[in-house]
Amino acid sequence: MRLTALMVALGLYGVVGSPTPDRPGLAEAFIGGLLVFAVFPDVARQIPACLRFRAPGWVLAGWAFFLYAATVPIVIALMHDRNIANILRDLIFLLFFLMPLWMGPLIQMRPQRKFLLRGAVLWIGIAFSIRTILPGLNEILPGVDLSGPLYLAIAPSVLFTTFYLAGRTLDQAACGGVRPDSLVKIGMFGALACAPFFALVLTLQRISLVALAFCITAWIVMWLIRTPRRAVFPALMIGLALFFGAGALGALIEAISLKTALVGVNSRFGEALIAIDSLSENFGTALLGLGWGATIPSPATAGVPVNFTHSLVTMLWMKTGLVGLALAGAYVTGIAARLVRGMHADPVMALALTFPIAIDLFLYASYKSLDFGLVLLMASVFQADARRTARRYKIPRTREPTNVVKA
Repeated sequence: MRLTALMVALGLYGVVGSPTPDRPGLAEAFIGGLLVFAVFPDVARQIPACLRFRAPGWVLAGWAFFLYAATVPIVIALMHDRNIANILRDLIFLLFFLMPLWMGPLIQMRPQRKFLLRGAVLWIGIAFSIRTILPGLNEILPGVDLSGPLYLAIAPSVLFTTFYLAGRTLDQAACGGVRPDSLVKIGMFGALACAPFFALVLTLQRISLVALAFCITAWIVMWLIRTPRRAVFPALMIGLALFFGAGALGALIEAISLKTALVGVNSRFGEALIAIDSLSENFGTALLGLGWGATIPSPATAGVPVNFTHSLVTMLWMKTGLVGLALAGAYVTGIAARLVRGMHADPVMALALTFPIAIDLFLYASYKSLDFGLVLLMASVFQADARRTARRYKIPRTREPTNVVKA
């Protein structure tokens, strides 16, 4: 029942949800209710275990951050009479940010649930992409919050979907070759990858497109180093795509160059300096932060006071101080370590998760969304498939001791 509630919530989120709605309505309330129903029993069971320090280090760091963030920054915010709506938005971010704590036990209960979660996130990414390409759909879908920009294309789920499907297309080409069944899978993955890719292109998501190009290059180089023969087909596919799409690629590069000339890096550095400068009143402010609901006049929004920065690092430092930043850093670092350990075995999945997390840590404000929590959740339960590794990269596997015949 709880897993069904989670899948229904994520399915509805892809159709009618928004990463950061200005005015949450009935759709958001219903999705939130399903999520709470799915995770509440596991949360209640985890608390005693964490108090006895019986959990991985990153889980303990996450719980420590939650206990700190749910007390000290709230007290500071109330002392400074912060806007209640801004405080609530920050607390919603806190719940999404710690999604691996709430949902990890439910997903890890059975191995197949990881694949269901991945499928749900891919569904969200494709649904958001189609809604970006065809914006008129948002006007006819019930419950969609149109009071402000939807920012669908910068959702971490869209970034993950782009990287993952592009990587699986090339991975299938490298490992499956030109067999009929492999060509069918290549066509399927490639067709599905078109929707999120076009969504990034239409909205000119510069860093995401550059990161995608880097990933594709990294995958090709990896295959050249490991199994050069297998790199021929995916390299040929990329070459043909560049040859036939040279005109479109040139127009895209020109549009990106024009946008960069007009807006630069969207005042990200200036915004970070203002956020850090706001902590310079005294040592206590730098250590504990300004509390939830604090705002800054961001140059990225033409000086209009906003409740966020475009970097998760500066936002946490500004609102929770060095204490909160250190605890959150230990939590995220522990999750990232799982990706690093699995990079050799499944580089497609590892990079597809790494880049959305890294981009939101430093450049995008979409870390406030449910999508970011879901990507962190997938990273926290990420475990490379040893059978895939052995089959694709010819790594010998040891036999089970029970299968060895004694002399």
